[in-house]
Amino acid sequence: GLGISNTTDSSSATNGGSLTLGGGLAVAKTAYIGGGVHITGPSSILTTPVEQSISLIPSDGGNTGIKITSGGSTLVTYIDFSYINQPYRGRILYFPATESLHFYTNGSGAAMVSMYSGGNVDIPGTTASTSNSTGILTLAGGLGISNTTDATSSTNGGSITTAGGLAVAKKTFMGDALSVVNSINFTTDLSRNGVNILKHAYIRDEQNS
Repeated sequence: GLGISNTTDSSSATNGGSLTLGGGLAVAKTAYIGGGVHITGPSSILTTPVEQSISLIPSDGGNTGIKITSGGSTLVTYIDFSYINQPYRGRILYFPATESLHFYTNGSGAAMVSMYSGGNVDIPGTTASTSNSTGILTLAGGLGISNTTDATSSTNGGSITTAGGLAVAKKTFMGDALSVVNSINFTTDLSRNGVNILKHAYIRDEQNS
């Protein structure tokens, strides 16, 4: 082997302190580095037997990032986040068959969020919304939908369809007709074109009248 007792630290690719190489370096087995690793050019970590790689792309005045290359168009590619000697606690997985990204948390076997190439997003959680701060998706801001497809039934809402109920704490404005297939209960007095409706009024649809 080769042992070097000089402890001078490196400062650049041309000043290695205790060892400077003008060419490349090949290590057949494990390498341990006690300090930081600085990469000043494009770099790849290749694995065999198939050509898979992790590329570290430094800033060149444009993009900076990490590129993961799979060994084949049918192979799954993923990034894991975990503790030392522990299974993954988070995972981002790319599935080429459906060109989709899947996000996993807490070592779960099922994806918490899936995103598909067509723009569809799937969140399979089933937490009910019992307040404005509970549910599988909570928002501090508003929600805007530009889709103009009209509703045709209680199971085809066009831009929004819910299989459960709907709670609205403040005003609701509707630009077109309101169709109700069951009863309407008022908790306050209403007025429409000079006609007052008492809050205890009970209005049924024509089929039940």
